[in-house]
Amino acid sequence: MKLQPTISNPHYQIASFFYCDENSIESFRFGMIDLVKTACSDRYYGNQENYHHNHQQFVKLLELAHVLKDSQEDFKLRINHPLYRLCDRPFPALNFPILSNIEVNNIRLFFEEFFNYRDLEAWRAILDALLNCSTGKMSLDKIYNSKLHESVLISEYIAKMIEAMRLVCETKSLSYIILHHAGDFRTEEEEKKSLPAVIKFIADVIEPEMIYCLNHQTDSDGKDHADLILVIPEEYPQKFEEIKRVINFVFLKHLHLSCTLFKSTFFHKMVTEGHIYFSMACNTESLVYHDGSKPLPKLRTDRRPEKIKKTNHDFHAGFTKAKTFYTAAEVYRNNNVILSAFMLHQAAELCINALIKSLTTQNKSTHSIGILLQFSLRLSTKLALQMNNGSAEDERLLTVFEGAYLGYRYSEKYNIDTQDLNILFEKVKTMHATAEETFLNWMDKYERLLNTTQNDQ
Repeated sequence: MKLQPTISNPHYQIASFFYCDENSIESFRFGMIDLVKTACSDRYYGNQENYHHNHQQFVKLLELAHVLKDSQEDFKLRINHPLYRLCDRPFPALNFPILSNIEVNNIRLFFEEFFNYRDLEAWRAILDALLNCSTGKMSLDKIYNSKLHESVLISEYIAKMIEAMRLVCETKSLSYIILHHAGDFRTEEEEKKSLPAVIKFIADVIEPEMIYCLNHQTDSDGKDHADLILVIPEEYPQKFEEIKRVINFVFLKHLHLSCTLFKSTFFHKMVTEGHIYFSMACNTESLVYHDGSKPLPKLRTDRRPEKIKKTNHDFHAGFTKAKTFYTAAEVYRNNNVILSAFMLHQAAELCINALIKSLTTQNKSTHSIGILLQFSLRLSTKLALQMNNGSAEDERLLTVFEGAYLGYRYSEKYNIDTQDLNILFEKVKTMHATAEETFLNWMDKYERLLNTTQNDQ
C-alpha cells in the first residue's frame, strides 16, 4: 500500500492498521492472548514467531487509543446506529462479543477505565514485560507478586482494547477515510482492475449463487462505478449484517461501488414475476458470476400490462405526495423556516421512496435522506451526487437537512439559515426532476427488454 506515514490523524492510522496492515481482529486478539499465556507459564502458546510482531502492533494501538482518550471526540452511538445496543437486554455475541452494551454505545467509557487501571507508560512497561517473559526466563506472575488475577485482568483488557479500536474503526475512522483519504488506500494494481478483483474476492469468500453488475461506468480518473447484486443461498450460515461487514472491508478501497444482497428464493420470485429492478438485473450481460447450482431465472412476459400498471401507480402515488409537500414547503418558506424545512424534508424523502418502492418493491422505513440516497445508488448515481457531491459544504448542508425532520417534531433548539434553506429548495427541485427522469428511463429499458424477450421466445 502506498500510504502517507506523515499523516498524523489517528483515524488515518487506525484505518491503515485494520485495512492495510492486514490485521485480522480475531487472529491478532488470539495472538496477544497466546503471548500473555506464554508469559505466565512455562510453555509456549501459539506461534512464537508472531510474539514480537503482535507486541509492536498492540503498542501502536495502545498509543492511538491514548490519543483518542485525550481528544474531545464524541464516541456515543446514536440510537439508530446499526451497532447501537439496547442496554436493558442481552445482546447476541456476534459482533464485538467482549465489549459490554454500554461500552459499545460509548467506547470512551472503556478508554477511561483502561487508562485508569494503568497509565500509558505503565501499559508500555507491561507489554515489554510480556515480551521478555515469553522467552521463558521469567514468569509474569513473579513480576506482579504471584497475583494471578492481575495476569487475567491484563489479558482481558488487551482483548477488549483490540475490539474497542476495531469498533472505532467501523464507526469513526471509515467515514474519515471516505471523506479525506480514500485514494491512499488503493494500490496501482487495484486502480487498473479494481472491479474484477472485488468480484473475485466476493465470489471466493462469500460464495454467492450469482453476482450481477449494474450501472457500470468508468469515470475520467479510471475508477469503476457500479452496483453489485449478490444472490445469497437460502441456507446461508451468516446473517446479512455480517456479510455486509465483509463487503465493507473490500469497499474501503473501492468506495465508488455499492452492493445489494437478496436471498435466492426471493430473488428468483421477483424476476419470474417480472418486477422491474430484478428483471433488469437478470440480464446475461449483467451476470458476472454464477456458481452453477441453480439455473438462471426466466423472465415472465405474460403479466407485462399488470406489472407496468402497478409500477406506474406506485411511483406516481408517492411522487404526487412529494410534490404536494414541496408546494406546502414553499407556502411556509418566508414566515416559518423550520416548518418549511420539515415539509421540504418530506418532499425529498417521499420522492426517493417513490422511486425505490416502485422499481425495487422495497419500502425503506427510514427518515434519513442519506440512507435513502445510498439505497438509490442501485437505480442511479445522479440523485446522490446532486444532493451531496462529497464536498464539505454539501456534507454540512445534508446534516442540516437531516435535522429538519426531528428538529421540527421534537427539538425546540433546531434552526436553519434562510440561505441554506434556499439552496436546499433548489436541490430538492432538481431531485424531483432527476427522479422522474430516472423512473421513465427504467420503464423504457424494461419495455425494450420485454420486447426483446418476447421476440426470442
